[in-house]
Amino acid sequence: MVSLLRRLNLCIGAQAGDISVFDTGCTEGEVEQVEQALRVDLPDDYKALLGCANGQPDDCELRFPPDQLRFLAAEGVLSLWRNHLQFQDDEFFDELTSDEKVRVIPFHPGRIPIAEYEDGGAYLWIDYIPGPAGRMGQIIFNFNEIDFAVLEDTVTDLFGRYVTILETGAASLTEAPPDYGGGYRFTASGRYMDFAAYCDLRM
Repeated sequence: MVSLLRRLNLCIGAQAGDISVFDTGCTEGEVEQVEQALRVDLPDDYKALLGCANGQPDDCELRFPPDQLRFLAAEGVLSLWRNHLQFQDDEFFDELTSDEKVRVIPFHPGRIPIAEYEDGGAYLWIDYIPGPAGRMGQIIFNFNEIDFAVLEDTVTDLFGRYVTILETGAASLTEAPPDYGGGYRFTASGRYMDFAAYCDLRM
């Protein structure tokens, strides 16, 4: 993860200059406290990410695809997880996406939110309640209010994707218009990187 972040920061610096992207890392003790509250063992690669970059500030100058995700600090993960528990409903726990990888329920203690696009109501979760064809700890995304998909298998795969699409030129960083909050965002062939555009680059 350290190597991936170094490469990612080099790509960001080359295309956008010295902008605010990540906060400084947190301590192992802080991560352990969050794990105890969440009652899960977070994946090693995600803990390594938090140790290097503890989320993004509210006024960060770069959001990540799909859409405009902001990665949360450890305490932000816990706060949003607790907020989501207010809306827990297990009625559709056994209903699955067509590929049977994801359970079609938005909020559950076994879903750990690690990034959000607050204006769009979109989240990235580490999924500890996968469907029968899914993988424990998979990274899932809700591309609308009721539909979910596996974005990547691991946090390492996710950040590896960001690095690869920037290093190969498949995506670039462009200034976001003022009505999108300014700063920078990922684009592919001049196209805003929503879920569909992200999936196109995975093929």
